[in-house]
Amino acid sequence: AGGEGRPRAVKMHVDPGCTSLVVAETFPLGASLAVDLGAIAAALDAEAACLVLFRLQDEAGSVPGAGESDWGLLAWAPDGAQRKQKMLLAASHTTVREALEGLTIKAFHATDRGDVTLEEFLAKTQPVSEADRRSAMTLEEQQVEDAKREMEQTRAAAPKKLAGLVALQLRTTESFTEAMAALVGGSDKAVLASLSGASGEELSGEVLDGVPAPPALRGHPRLQGEPRYVVAGAGPDRLVVISWLPEGAPVKLKMRYSTFKASLLQVVKEAAGGKAVVAAEVSEA
Repeated sequence: AGGEGRPRAVKMHVDPGCTSLVVAETFPLGASLAVDLGAIAAALDAEAACLVLFRLQDEAGSVPGAGESDWGLLAWAPDGAQRKQKMLLAASHTTVREALEGLTIKAFHATDRGDVTLEEFLAKTQPVSEADRRSAMTLEEQQVEDAKREMEQTRAAAPKKLAGLVALQLRTTESFTEAMAALVGGSDKAVLASLSGASGEELSGEVLDGVPAPPALRGHPRLQGEPRYVVAGAGPDRLVVISWLPEGAPVKLKMRYSTFKASLLQVVKEAAGGKAVVAAEVSEA
């Protein structure tokens, strides 16, 4: 069934002279969106990026439930297109949406003509169930998400702090204080710090001898397995705080060490005796 003169799609590109969007081509409303996307794909330039705004509603019911105000937006960015052109078109998405306020626009991206199909559009724009979303994630991504959710739940259940107070503040133990004093007052030393205590919010420490600079920590037997913090000298007037987060360590534990990093930096600055303090993160000894 034809569309009686109504366009299916409008192809736009950026005018290099005025960096504004201009209409390059229109496509008539055909029998179905699947057929029309095939015609659109055939007209795409392998060396020029563009945007194609296309109507979702048709008599074939190509997109279930689509109405007059439902449209799709193809962002065509082939590998052969100039980088500047692709960036300008990417920035034009908001311009198109603002100019067509009142329309519901579902966007999808393609770099190959073979991806400009109804099946690809529906796959990339239809809502995904929680089970499908989780099944598409790697095991590590699932663990990170679970750890983040658990930490947020713990934080939400914790007593609310007054405005201006620092959240997640570490409490230093005597062992950490003594180890920092030895580092600041001595040479060829470093401090190996760990989260301890029943709630894991205390900072304990021990002195590592024979560490004149951070490179001496490479392959150190105390930096194996579990996450740790290391504070070492990096010249006469500077300390470096290293977050040791080995790849094989439990995700939840690594996230806990990352969460307390800001508090650790503040603690080290207070104990640094005026020395500058910088931070680094390492995953391989």
